[in-house]
Amino acid sequence: MSFWRLTSQSMGFDTKHVSAVWTGTFTPRTITLDEQRFRARGLAQALRGEPGVAAVAVIDGHPLLTLESGLEINGKPFFDVRVKHVAGPFLEAMGMSLLRGRMYSEAEGFGDAPVAVVDTAAAALMWPEREPLGQIIKVINGPEATVVGVVSRMRTSLDPDADRQASVYVPLRRVVRGDLSFVVRSASVSQAELAAVATRVVRARDPDGFANAASLDPRVVFNRQTGEPALRTSVLLVFAVVALALVALGLYGLVTYTVEQRRREFGVRMALGARPAQVRWLVVKQALSPVLVGLAAGAAGASWATGFLKAWLFEVRPIEPSVFAAIGGLMIACALIASLRPAARAMRVDPVIALRAE
Repeated sequence: MSFWRLTSQSMGFDTKHVSAVWTGTFTPRTITLDEQRFRARGLAQALRGEPGVAAVAVIDGHPLLTLESGLEINGKPFFDVRVKHVAGPFLEAMGMSLLRGRMYSEAEGFGDAPVAVVDTAAAALMWPEREPLGQIIKVINGPEATVVGVVSRMRTSLDPDADRQASVYVPLRRVVRGDLSFVVRSASVSQAELAAVATRVVRARDPDGFANAASLDPRVVFNRQTGEPALRTSVLLVFAVVALALVALGLYGLVTYTVEQRRREFGVRMALGARPAQVRWLVVKQALSPVLVGLAAGAAGASWATGFLKAWLFEVRPIEPSVFAAIGGLMIACALIASLRPAARAMRVDPVIALRAE
């Protein structure tokens, strides 16, 4: 349950059918920032015209990684804020929500408009008791900008302790050469097809150009973060299945042996008028009794031991009643299944034969 919740948590954007596309050339040359923005805008417009492509935006670097952090408000620095330079329909491409105000236009995004958009975490961090719209911020070593919109917070890590930064989105006014990428939302184009389409679009402008595409699915992007929990979950699951199989086998053997030992008793009971259903209940009760005692002892021990598992759990309480109930029900079901055949054998005991054997 913990691993499932870790990998299925909301990232603040629509993770389906969204990819990052990088472009480059085998014959690089020095270009100005204006040329870089102009080239990126032309490529974005060309990609939007391709079949199956719903939205394309431009961003500096990887959409889920941070290249630049830090803001100033009235001289007060906020270093725990990541700054992303974006242009085009970024919210539509990422599947994010506009909560207040507006997203700056494409013309503003590719230009030097003094505007910015903040997420809910940045708004709560910098203006906890004030309206963020209309506030003035200053990117460190950059120009001032006016906040014109508030958007949903985009998570950049599956680990909640490693992802506490707020985000601010500003136009492409200061970008290091070579760091621009594209966020592409497509409903019917695979990663390989998208890379081929992007390469074709790039080579229409540069014969030596190329493009690569990668999914923005958090399970793919953050596979290192999920690798250890996945391995740990798999190992624990294997041990749990083996333990359950051993419990069922041992319980079956114990009940079978006990039924054989009580063969005369069952014969006497049936000779005295006991019905087969009553004999069956004796066998089932005998199988359930040690299981119930074990569950009580195990629940007490598990309640104490779960305190050591807190570091391995995500959004799951160490003592989860539903988990305890599920495990208890599974063990009882296992005991019942293990007692079915011995109970059936006990019901078929012939009283005359059982008494004669003695």
